Amino acid sequence: MAIGKKILNVFPGMNRYVGLMHAAPAADAFVNAVSEYLASWPRQKIENLQRVDGGWGPFDENGRPTRLRTLADVVWIGDTVRRHFVALKEAGIAPNPELVELEQCLSVARQLAEDRLAGRSRADPGAPHWGAGPQQADSKTGKRQH
Repeated sequence: MAIGKKILNVFPGMNRYVGLMHAAPAADAFVNAVSEYLASWPRQKIENLQRVDGGWGPFDENGRPTRLRTLADVVWIGDTVRRHFVALKEAGIAPNPELVELEQCLSVARQLAEDRLAGRSRADPGAPHWGAGPQQADSKTGKRQH
């Protein structure tokens, strides 16, 4: 999945973290890249987000980001932000720039996490959804390549 240049131009700070997410060789590195993105938010940006987030955003009352441990956590937080983003728009409330940026970045993260989860499930249906990232199966032998 590619993120449009238009979005990156609007939110240039996101570019580094989206690049880290795309380049992450393993699930833990990917989750760390998403966590680093959230940790990079300055206090003022978090406060601006919290003016519209109603407590569902990925930061606590002290401005600490939600702890992400697995790909499923990334999918969950991305879904949560997306649902609330859409609900605000449907209610006629224009999202502030912080919410727009968060929704855009977490949409990319959610899609990449879902792709990793799906790839791992196809490669080895019995594999847990945590660990070193998707494993590829050899197309001729069906055996996993590490």
